[in-house]
Amino acid sequence: MDFDRNNLYKKASYTVEEVNKNLNKLKLNVFDEKSEINILILKVKNEIDIIKKSIEDLKKPFLLFIMGPGKYGKTSLINSLIKEHFLEVRDIPNTWKLDSLVYGENKRIEIIYDNKISRVYDYEEGKDIIKNEEIKFKNSKNKIRYELEKYKNKEKINKEELKNYKKILEDMYIYKSNICEVRYFIDKKGILNDFVIVDTPGLNQSLLENTNSRMLDYYNHADGVIWILDSQNVISKSSYELLEELKHNYSIEKNKDNIICVVNKIDTIKNKTKDKQKIIEKVDLLYEQNFKDIVMISARNAINGILNNDTNLIDISNIKSLENSIEINFKKKSEKIQVKSKQQSLKLMSKKIIEYINEYKRDLYFEIYKLNKNKKNIKEKLELVKIYTLEYVKIYISFENLIKNDINVEIRQLENIINKKINQDFEINFNVSICRFKEIIKLKALIEEYKKINEKKDLYLNILQNKSLTNNYKFNINRFIESLKNETISEVSKVLEIIEKNKIYDIEKSFRNRYTDIEVIKEHMKFINNIYDNVVIWGDKNE
Repeated sequence: MDFDRNNLYKKASYTVEEVNKNLNKLKLNVFDEKSEINILILKVKNEIDIIKKSIEDLKKPFLLFIMGPGKYGKTSLINSLIKEHFLEVRDIPNTWKLDSLVYGENKRIEIIYDNKISRVYDYEEGKDIIKNEEIKFKNSKNKIRYELEKYKNKEKINKEELKNYKKILEDMYIYKSNICEVRYFIDKKGILNDFVIVDTPGLNQSLLENTNSRMLDYYNHADGVIWILDSQNVISKSSYELLEELKHNYSIEKNKDNIICVVNKIDTIKNKTKDKQKIIEKVDLLYEQNFKDIVMISARNAINGILNNDTNLIDISNIKSLENSIEINFKKKSEKIQVKSKQQSLKLMSKKIIEYINEYKRDLYFEIYKLNKNKKNIKEKLELVKIYTLEYVKIYISFENLIKNDINVEIRQLENIINKKINQDFEINFNVSICRFKEIIKLKALIEEYKKINEKKDLYLNILQNKSLTNNYKFNINRFIESLKNETISEVSKVLEIIEKNKIYDIEKSFRNRYTDIEVIKEHMKFINNIYDNVVIWGDKNE
C-alpha cells in the first residue's frame, strides 16, 4: 500500500470533485425534493462531504509535543528544530500558556482565550499583548517572592509550612491570564511543513487550570512527544517524579511508541563517548524503557551552528540524529497510521455509496419495467376499445339498422355504448360526441326520401326507372353511412389518443417525480454509473 499522504489526497480529492460534478448534473433533472433520486443525491453528498472534510487532515501538519521540566533547554531545542532563533529564553518559566509554532506565509499571532474565542493579530501587536501579560505575570511572581521572604524572616518555619504558605500566596496573588494558547505563524518551512510544534510550560511548575486542561487535550492528540532531560540531571528525583506524574496523568505507557527522550546539553559532558553511553543506560534503566528512542543532543551547539553556518558545530550537536528519529518514529509512522485510517474511511464511504446506488438502480429498473408494462397495457386496452367500437359502429351505422330505426336514437345509443366502455375501462369521464356530425342530417334526409320512394312508386316512371332511382338513393345513403362510420372511428381514435397521452403522461409524471424524466434516463444512468466508477476504486480492490 502507498503511504504517501500527498498522493492519497490528490486521488481522493479527484474522486470528491468527480462525484460532485455528476451529482450536480443529476440535480438538473430532479423534479421533486422527496424523489428517490434526490434522496440518493443527498445520501451520496453527505458521504462525500464527510470524506472531503476528512481528507483535509492529509494537508494538515502533525502535532509535535515538547515536554519536560523547566530550564532543560526546550526553547533552544525548538529553535534548533525550526533552524531559527525565534523563541526567546525566558528568565521566568512559562506556566500560563501553550506556545504553538505553525507554518504560515503571513507572519501573525493567533491568541486563544480561555472562553475558546480566538483572535488573530499583526505579529508586532500580538507580541505587545503577550509581553504585557508576561509583565503582569512576572510582577505577580515577584509579589509572591517578596511576601514569602517577609514570612520567612518573621517566623521560624519548616519546609512544609513554607510550601503551604507559598500555595496560599499563589492563590492570592498569581496573575491569571485569560490567554491559554498563543499560535505563532511563521514563514519557515522544514519541520513546520510536517509538524505543528507545541511548546508546553515546564512540568515542574504550578500550571494554571486552563493551561493544564488545554495541554492535556493537545497531548491526547499528539502524533509525537519529545520528553527533554538535562544530561546533568537524568537521575534527578524531580525528573523521575515528573515522568511518573506524566504517566499517571497522560497515560504515556499506552502510547510510548510515540515518545522520544532527548537528553540535552551533551556539550557539558567531559568524556563524550563513555559518559554518553552511561547516560543512555541510566535513562533506559530509570524510565523502564518508556521511550521509543533516546537521542543525545546539544541544542545550544545546534542553533549556534545553524545561525553561524558552522557545519562542524551542527554535526557535533547531533541534531540530525534527532531529526532522523522524528522522521522515522513520528512522521512516517503517523503518516502510515493516517493513510491507513483515511483508506479505511474511503473504503467505508465506497461501500455505503455503492449500496445506495445498487439499491437505487434495483428500484429504478423495476419501476422502468412497470412503466413500460403499464404503457403496453394502456395501448392494449385502447386497441380493444377500438375493436369494440368498430363492432358496434358496424351494427348501429348500417343501412339495414338506420332504415328500420330512427337515426338520432341509434347514434345516441351508439354514443352511450362507446362512452360507457371508455369510462369503465379507463375510469375517466370522457365523452365521444357523434350526434354533431353534419352527415347525420344529410343521411336522415336521404333515408326519409328513400322510404317515401319505396312506399309510393312514381306513376310516371316505369319499373326500371323506379329501380334506378331507388338504387341511386341507396348508393348515396351507403356513401354517407361510410362517411359517418369513418367520422365516428376517427372521433373515437382522437379521443383514445388523448386518453393515451393523458394516461402515459400521468404514469411518466409519477415516474419523473420519483426518479427523473424517462426521456433522459440513459444520461441519468450515465451520471449514476460515473459516480459508481469513481467510488468503487476505494473498495476492497484497493487493499
